[in-house]
Amino acid sequence: MVCVPVTGSRKSMTSRSAISIAISNWWMPCWRPTRSKSPWSERGPPTASTRVYRASEESMDIKRMLRPVMAALLFWLLAGTAQAETFRINHQEADLNQFINQVADITGQTFVLDPRVRGQVTIISDEELTAEQVYEVFLAVLQMQGFTVSQRDNEVHVIPVNDAKQITGRLIEGEMPLSREFVTRVITLDNLSAMELIPILRPVGASYGHMSGIPSANAILMVDHAENIARVEQILSTLDVATESDIRMVTLERSWVGDVLELLQALIPNEMAGRSGGEDAIQGSLRVVADERSNRLILRGPPGVLDFVEELVRDLDVEGRQSQGNTEVIFLDNGDAMRMAELLNGLGSVSENGANGESVQRTQLSILADEELNALIIRAEPDDMAEVQRIIAQLDIPRAQVLIEAAIVEVSGSLSEQFGIQAGMLRQGDGTAPALIGSNVRESTATSVLSGGLPISQLGEGGLFAGLGGTEGEVSFAAIIQALETQSNTNLLSTPYIMTMDNTEARLVVGETVPFRRADPTEDNPFTITREDVATEITVRPNIQQNDVIRLAINQVTEELIGTASLESRTSKREIDTNVLVGNGETIILGGMVKDRVIDREQRVPILADLPLIGGLFRSTSSEQEKVNLLVVIRPSIARERTTEQARERYLGIWDLRFGPDGSELEAVVSPPSFDELYRGIQTIEE
Repeated sequence: MVCVPVTGSRKSMTSRSAISIAISNWWMPCWRPTRSKSPWSERGPPTASTRVYRASEESMDIKRMLRPVMAALLFWLLAGTAQAETFRINHQEADLNQFINQVADITGQTFVLDPRVRGQVTIISDEELTAEQVYEVFLAVLQMQGFTVSQRDNEVHVIPVNDAKQITGRLIEGEMPLSREFVTRVITLDNLSAMELIPILRPVGASYGHMSGIPSANAILMVDHAENIARVEQILSTLDVATESDIRMVTLERSWVGDVLELLQALIPNEMAGRSGGEDAIQGSLRVVADERSNRLILRGPPGVLDFVEELVRDLDVEGRQSQGNTEVIFLDNGDAMRMAELLNGLGSVSENGANGESVQRTQLSILADEELNALIIRAEPDDMAEVQRIIAQLDIPRAQVLIEAAIVEVSGSLSEQFGIQAGMLRQGDGTAPALIGSNVRESTATSVLSGGLPISQLGEGGLFAGLGGTEGEVSFAAIIQALETQSNTNLLSTPYIMTMDNTEARLVVGETVPFRRADPTEDNPFTITREDVATEITVRPNIQQNDVIRLAINQVTEELIGTASLESRTSKREIDTNVLVGNGETIILGGMVKDRVIDREQRVPILADLPLIGGLFRSTSSEQEKVNLLVVIRPSIARERTTEQARERYLGIWDLRFGPDGSELEAVVSPPSFDELYRGIQTIEE
């Protein structure tokens, strides 16, 4: 017997081994101690510890006669002892590579290891194992560690199981060995379809194995452990049996094939119970497939069963079961077709249990969108179609709109310094000045001036500070030297208003494009001219909530030039980004962003201010330092049904701002045309 180091141990002596040892001991000559003379005579006398055993003459004669018989018996006993050689394997967290080395010594096979083969092994065994059994234990240990073997010629390759199906194993023909070795097998079928059996048989094999069908040969190619392949072959031997069957096609004229198939799955087992063959025979021999494209049923089974099923289908194909069709075109009134299709396609297909408790996959829900017609093309079963139509009816509703009115205002306080000439003439006695004409003189003041005089106390009223004038006959004249405008504390930057749908972003931009010079040292020309927008922009997204409360996401940006527009211009930017809740028709004010602004102005008298030497007498300059506060005033209004009426009120309000000089209406007022007349360019004059 072979003694395996570390983990193997020799079996206790068997009866056959004991007999062989006894015979060998008996076969040896019976020696008796005696003094030897001749062999050691030349070397000297033997010592007291040296003994020589010599056989007696009688025993030697008997053994010569029995020598052939004893030789044959001893050969049989020794051969039997070698065949019964067993091993006991015990490991405690041993290295996997050492265990493979031990198995190679026991089995005599050559192993080629993948570099990724490593790990620890624990094996506890109280039984004696043969070399074949040791190899099966070796394969089981590899499978638990995530490895397997693949036989190639005289070599056994140890590889990870995930790579096994790419490397494949040796092709097994004939009887399949019951082992865990990774092998390749081609299984040919006689009656069943290989392609149809693949989804059913795949769970039987290992998840890392390979199983595919060969349609031309009606065969299955399987790469897996030999024991898994043997299990699949055992299943196929039961299923792949020859049966008398026929195929028929039944076209439906009034009913939809999906409805009839559902009824057949529920009716056939009950209707056929008690007939020849019973319910189990029908379930195993009849197969019904629905061809939705041509609205027909494909039947396969024994001729007698097909006759009964075909008659049953004809009875079901009546007007009362006529389907409304499984394709519909729905035009949307308010929603967006593309967005609606994306939403509804998330519903997927519907799966339900059939008559035998098996899961029956129904028609896949398919929804396409026609963007130009804003329509949905839906393909589904009638019950699913009704559910989809109900969902669309709930989603395709008119969305409320929001009218957003805004005013972007700068409020400032200014400190002015003015330099110029203020002069006037006074007529002796009545305290009036000659008639003058002013640029920003009020109408009443101008009338007083043109009628013959202006009290000196009103000289600066309306911005008129000084002037020269005189009279000649009935003609009055005046030459303006300097006139100043009245200052204002507010600057209305923009008054945008826009209509947008609920939860839809609205954006309005008012401004100009200004050139800027940019430096780019990487180019041949270090300076480039770019154009950027300098504008007032407001972006609003309204969201109508309960009780007509509107949630506004507001982003307002005001950007303006510092100084005059040039290639070296700079810009200032003020931005508001916030979310607020506002009631319907309520007004909110956002702001508080203050900045300093210095404005230099020059006021001059045309022509006279350009005269040399004395031109300075007809010019004045002013420097103003302002603190500007940006305010944004917003008023959202929900417009559900009065959208056209609100637009008309705003339209008529613009035409009402026409008055005469004395506050009365003009004699001939251009009356506001209707909307249709406005687009055609028609105006009506009312006398």
